[in-house]
Amino acid sequence: MASENAARVERWFPLILKDAAMKPPDTTILDVLTTLKDPISYLRGIIGSFVKGGFDREKAVVRIGLTGRGIVPNYSIEQDLREIPDEDLVGTRIQGLGIKAFAKRQAYRGSNHGEMREHEDDGMGEQTWGAPMTFAEIQGLLGQVLASRKVH
Repeated sequence: MASENAARVERWFPLILKDAAMKPPDTTILDVLTTLKDPISYLRGIIGSFVKGGFDREKAVVRIGLTGRGIVPNYSIEQDLREIPDEDLVGTRIQGLGIKAFAKRQAYRGSNHGEMREHEDDGMGEQTWGAPMTFAEIQGLLGQVLASRKVH
């Protein structure tokens, strides 16, 4: 039975990997711009999420999800990464480890820019999010995409 399951996993594993299409950890929206279903709508949606979520345009950053094909990647808007004081972790196994957390963070679905509930984001650890981009970088990228559309 164990060898049968191993054979099944071995057969399906390449398909699972192909579907997951994990991108490098330094991936940003710029890297998937050509694969986005609708770059203008996607970038406008992120800007809308920034504004609607009340994120500080100077402090917050956006990171895209690294799995999938880059057509409508999920993304996370994060602000104020801070180390959690040890006194807040007294009696836990993580006390003294220098644990960091964002003061404000929200993950969004790339397909409709709706907020993910906290439990939907579980299991999407640090390794599943790409490199940060600022609000200004996203605005600039949107401007470039709009300008390039006018030229063609």
